[in-house]
Formats: sequence, C-alpha cells, structure tokens
Amino acid sequence: MEQKLPIYYINQSGSHLEDGNVVSIEQKEKIKKIEQFAISPGSKLSLVFLILDKRKVSDLSIWSRFGTERETENFIADSKGEMQLLVDSCRSIGLEVSVEQFKEQTKNSFSIGWEILIAKSKNLTEELKRAYKDGDERGIGTLFGYPSTAVAWFCDPNRDIRYKPKEIDETIAQEGLERFLNFRPSPHWREELDEVKNQRGLIKTYAPILFQELLDEEKSQRERH
Repeated sequence: MEQKLPIYYINQSGSHLEDGNVVSIEQKEKIKKIEQFAISPGSKLSLVFLILDKRKVSDLSIWSRFGTERETENFIADSKGEMQLLVDSCRSIGLEVSVEQFKEQTKNSFSIGWEILIAKSKNLTEELKRAYKDGDERGIGTLFGYPSTAVAWFCDPNRDIRYKPKEIDETIAQEGLERFLNFRPSPHWREELDEVKNQRGLIKTYAPILFQELLDEEKSQRERH
C-alpha cells in the first residue's frame, strides 16, 4: 500500500504543502521577521500570505474619513510615522511598496490618507493601480487571491446579492475562520471555505506567534461586544 504523507511534512529543501507547493527556508525566515514587526496582526497576516504566494498584492492603506476638511489637516502628519514603519518593514524583507498620498471629497465627507500597495514586484502594484482605476473587480479579486468561483460570482450582474445561507456563518464560526476570510463566499462556499481553512492551517504551522495574536485579538473583540 502506498504510504500517504501528512498534509504538512518536512524535507531538506523546505516544507511541502498539500497542493504541492514548497515553503522554502527563505520564506520561513521572512515569516519569522514579519511576526516581529510592530504592525497590526491583520497587516502581518496579509504580508505572510504574500510571502506564501496566496495572494499577489496586498493593500494596507492607512486612511480615515472626516465630516469637515478642517478635521483632515493633522491626519497626514499624525499618520506619517505609522506609514513609514510599515513601508520600512516591508522593504526590509524584499517586498515592493508603492506609496501615494490621497484626498477625496464626497458630498458629505472627506477621505484622506496613504495608499500603500505591497507585492513581490513593481509590475504587480502597478497592475492593482490599473485595476482600481478601471474598476476591474475581477482583476482586483484575482490579485488579492480570492477563489476564482467567488470572483466570478461577485462579478456576475445577475447574482442574488442577498445570497448568504446560514450554514456559511455557522461553518465560519465552527472552524474559527473569521480572521482569515477576506472575500464574500459564493454558492461554491464549501470549497471556498475549505481553502480558507487550509490557509488558517498554514498560519498556525508557519506563523504560530501571529496565529495566537489573531486569536487573542478576536477574543478581545468578542469580549468588548
């Protein structure tokens, strides 16, 4: 009988994943560095998924919305240190970072901040900029690593926007997927949530410090509510 390997096993070159990909020693070292960054757990999670090639680009923009223009005056100065820390952290592990300051006005509010796009190459950050500019939702979803079924459903103009069976929320809660889900599940939600569960397992295996931070953050949020 053929011996079945566990989902995660180790060899000399790195760790093999269930899908056949390999987590190299270099990737492991970068993940350890990310765990030590002085940024939010959510931002760390996005960077780890970049390193593991589970998404092509991350958008970690820092921004806020205000009711009057006067309220925006100090935000850029106050947030510059946070922005620079994030940028320096990403560049320290070889990631490409695009930073642009923006300010937008709508009828009732002003949005201001830093657009911070992160990827392994400048071509990918530029591709996301174009997708944003063109309103290319399919391209955006693909770059962010959303399941192809979820992207196709979201882009379907005939979809039922109210679609959300109670089993989806029940599965998310039972499997502890809240902090790892960053897209809206489609009618193929079982397969999509299986992939989220797999990614949760990757974080638990290769970024255990971050995994605990995410659990602690989620627990704290539940207690506040």
